[in-house]
Amino acid sequence: MQNKTPSLILVVLLIFSISSQCFVVNGSVFQGELKTYIVEFKDLCLSEFRVQLEEKIKNVYTSLSGKSANEFFNKNYEEYKNNLLSVHETAKNEIFQVLGKNCEKVFYKEYKSVFNGIVLKDVSEKSIEMIKKLPFVKQISEGQKYKINREESVSLINADYVWSKKDSENNSITGKNITVAILDTGIDYYHVDLKDNYIGGVDFINGDDNPIDDEGHGTICAGIVKAVAPNVKIYAMKVLDENGESEDGFEVISAIEEAVDPNGDGDYSDQFIDVISLSLGSTEPGDPDWRICKAVDNAFNAGIVVVASAGNNGYDGPGSIRAPGCAVNSICVGATDKDDNIAYFSSQGPVVWDNKTKEMIKPDVVAPGVNINSTYLNNGSISNAQGTSFSTPFVSGMAALLLQAYPQWEPTDVKNAIKESAIDLGFDENIQGKGRIDVINAYYYPKLPVAILDTPDSFEKGFIDIKGTVKSGTGNHYDVLSYSLYHKKHSDWEKIYEGYDEVNDGILMKNWNITSLSTGPNKLKLIVKTINQTSSNDIKIVNIIGTITILLDTGTIIENPGPIYENTNFVLNIYNSDYTPVNAFAFLIAPFSVPQIKYSSHIVFKAPRVLNPYSSEKQGKIIIIKLSDMKKIQYNINFLNCFCLIT
Repeated sequence: MQNKTPSLILVVLLIFSISSQCFVVNGSVFQGELKTYIVEFKDLCLSEFRVQLEEKIKNVYTSLSGKSANEFFNKNYEEYKNNLLSVHETAKNEIFQVLGKNCEKVFYKEYKSVFNGIVLKDVSEKSIEMIKKLPFVKQISEGQKYKINREESVSLINADYVWSKKDSENNSITGKNITVAILDTGIDYYHVDLKDNYIGGVDFINGDDNPIDDEGHGTICAGIVKAVAPNVKIYAMKVLDENGESEDGFEVISAIEEAVDPNGDGDYSDQFIDVISLSLGSTEPGDPDWRICKAVDNAFNAGIVVVASAGNNGYDGPGSIRAPGCAVNSICVGATDKDDNIAYFSSQGPVVWDNKTKEMIKPDVVAPGVNINSTYLNNGSISNAQGTSFSTPFVSGMAALLLQAYPQWEPTDVKNAIKESAIDLGFDENIQGKGRIDVINAYYYPKLPVAILDTPDSFEKGFIDIKGTVKSGTGNHYDVLSYSLYHKKHSDWEKIYEGYDEVNDGILMKNWNITSLSTGPNKLKLIVKTINQTSSNDIKIVNIIGTITILLDTGTIIENPGPIYENTNFVLNIYNSDYTPVNAFAFLIAPFSVPQIKYSSHIVFKAPRVLNPYSSEKQGKIIIIKLSDMKKIQYNINFLNCFCLIT
């Protein structure tokens, strides 16, 4: 009997070669590994078209009456929506032709509202190269992996002061009737502290309506939102798996799409989510042009406040903000500890993109994110949650309070109030944004008190007046409760004065004695508080100039400032023993520095740079010569490295 095995093998191989686009064997196919891709179409998504159409009516068709404008909008929007649906059908048919028969399952997801495109699953690279050539395709990219950003603060951000305020219907402002969608690992909605706030959700990982938390991260975030806004409605959107990850990020975009347009019909009137909270981030620094950032921006324009974490990569320094926190319209949140220090892990801006032609300050604000107390799985609790993930829901809950207080506010109003009312902590904006959030400040925005320090950049030792401005912000000077001045050299703030009246470009404190303060950079802080519990502050770094006083005729040094910080000014006073000023030549000499030569009795020198990053100081010398009687004095002086400066 003839052996038919070789013929059978040949037939099997032929079948695999014909249908290699559609059959998978251990994650690979005959023509190469199959992957998931997102195909972006050239046309605008529906939310982008809505914004453009509204702008056109506002700026071009200005003569249209209210009724005519609505009719014009509805007609053009419906036409565009129908055309977009047609484009999608045509696109799928053409892609179907490229992939061949029996490949319907590759059409994994479809987006129209916040992103215009489709997701193709299990497709070969060869097929993608063919699809790229289709006329409706803008670009194609692989999935971007996302994961959670891990890491008694309600009173710190003054949320509890707002709970006593009333909305237009005389309800306490506690987040009532406002819905926050938490896009995370799900929520333990059986938890005794969350079950009354939970109103439902969707599981985009497992494809069902049961977004139960199997990791714990989302439950922590939900507990923080409720702590800030006790009566808020919480909607769970599970977009991260039990490991806290989304392999390609499509679940996140799907959740944003559904938040904007729940039934997918292009009509946003059924939109019920007010705030989206995103405590997750990409695995590398983000780009505002990425699809997830576009989805965030479009959701914001469609009427939803979007809050996103900055990321926990502060140790990478500037430019470490993650997506979607780097989205232009997101409220990007960094982290602080409970002493208002920036957390070491909090990612920093700026966000730079488009071949370094565009740059943006991020984060927008910071919020508590170190040793946070919150809810956990199985009716549990946690007391040491840490990360920008847990700073984010503080801002999400804050947004819910503001939306209840001011239901007419748009997302832009909420974002501006949160940013502009923040407490300046004295750090660079690409580290702290506008500062640490303060809920009562945002509630009264823009009627915040005015705090302005108007001092010189440097002082010589002695007695000085501190000048500035203190105002209530309400127009009623009686609303000023107090203002306080603080001084800081190293780690602690020390109160040096307290006043109780408005000051308009005048003296806040007279005769501050700085004779005993160490030289170099010092911080001054002005805090203004009102009877409404609002507050504002201003921080300024001033340099206290070291002074060296020498009696030339006796060669006596009567004032020695000790070490001087590099690159700062210091003073040399030259007297005789009867304290009459003496003009003389003074030489400042230090290794690897250009010598400085001056002639006077009162000389200001600038300390040289230490330069060596591994050395704490550099030694130099001052030589004073009076030519008339050839009197000479030499004085050794140390210059400290800048790493000793205050923070």
